[in-house]
Amino acid sequence: MYMSISKTRDSLLLFLGDIIFFGIALWFSIFVRYIEVPSKSLFFRHLVAFSFVFLIWALVFFVFNLYGKQSIIFRNKLPALILRAQIVNSIIAAIYFYFLPNFGITPKTILLLDLVFSFALIFSWRWYVTTIVYKGRHERALIIGDDEDVLELKSELSANPGYHVEVANTDKDILPDTKNISSEIEKADVTMIILNFKDKRIETVASDLYKLFFTRVRFIEFQSLYEEVFDRVPLSLLNDQWMLENLTRRTRRGYFIFKKGMDFIIAFVLGLVALPFVFIAMIALKIEDAGLSPFIIHERVGMGGELVKVYKLRTMRADDRDKPTITNDPRITWVGSFLRKTRIDELPQLWNVLCGDMSLVGPRPEMPHFVEKYKKDIPYYDVRHTIAPGLSGWAQIHYHTPAYSAATNAVKLSYELYYIKNRSIPLDLKIALRTIHTLLSRKGI
Repeated sequence: MYMSISKTRDSLLLFLGDIIFFGIALWFSIFVRYIEVPSKSLFFRHLVAFSFVFLIWALVFFVFNLYGKQSIIFRNKLPALILRAQIVNSIIAAIYFYFLPNFGITPKTILLLDLVFSFALIFSWRWYVTTIVYKGRHERALIIGDDEDVLELKSELSANPGYHVEVANTDKDILPDTKNISSEIEKADVTMIILNFKDKRIETVASDLYKLFFTRVRFIEFQSLYEEVFDRVPLSLLNDQWMLENLTRRTRRGYFIFKKGMDFIIAFVLGLVALPFVFIAMIALKIEDAGLSPFIIHERVGMGGELVKVYKLRTMRADDRDKPTITNDPRITWVGSFLRKTRIDELPQLWNVLCGDMSLVGPRPEMPHFVEKYKKDIPYYDVRHTIAPGLSGWAQIHYHTPAYSAATNAVKLSYELYYIKNRSIPLDLKIALRTIHTLLSRKGI
């Protein structure tokens, strides 16, 4: 698909540019440090020492979504994103050069200069790419369909020039009222047609659209483009046929075995690391309120609708599970608020992962009475239980609105269905890295 290929190419271009400018920043840093053009041996000695750091920095950029479409579309976010990433990078570089083998160099001044130069060069490079390189890309698109999701896609493409797509049609009835649609499309200089095959009116113009196969016009299926833009499935397309077509593919055995193995290994390692934090949290909770247990056990709906016992550190004065948590909930204690923001309260769930009740990545498990309610209000809600629930998921890294109503849970479900449809090792890795970004951003209730 055109936009998918374009997004991959854009990410690769940004990555290669970042690595090159990391190297250029290092050269300038050495030049300023010694007030002379660095010799080849001096530069390459530092380059070898910094090469591993540069790769880690690029990984940090990925965690901060600097290779995602948002970094291209929303340029106003670039300075803050790059600055936050460079703060993390500075900590990583300091640890690397002062506590690990570093080829016999301790570049205190050079490291400081390099962070400054790399920030300036990377920001200039990214700004150049978004304003000059991508400026020449331009598509004129016709979207055929008229339901709510189609209108949402149309609005998104029209509102953000970073997509470099101009929507040719502007009226609410997106399908042109003409019997000779191919001629009208050619007159409008359309280069891309986005088709929502759910719209029955397409049948009336399908034969005329076929003539455009032999022109420069490209056809893109609406669902695929919607998923590319919003990272979730369009709710308007959900029906029995969609479920059978998209969610009945059997999980590859290799992926399943790898995922289960990594769940156990990572949960075991993280569990050992988490023990001191859980112990300190238990002491803090006892000091705050000695009369309550530091742990709570909730029943949640797991894979196949089976009930599982989920362990958490207590964050509230009262365990009122009939009332959902809200922003600035008065029931949350001072210690509990800190545990929630840092996600330390979730660490005991690593035991659930070790036991096989949960995975590291998957839809968050919900309480049974809420599940029964949402199943009545939201079509196909129980599909989320076809896979194991997780500590973090695709919905958690994309949708930060508290999902307590049928409307907000429907949107959340659209992200979860996207994950179920596309789950893979690379997608799990992306969720894990983006979860780190979420933790660093301290997002949550």
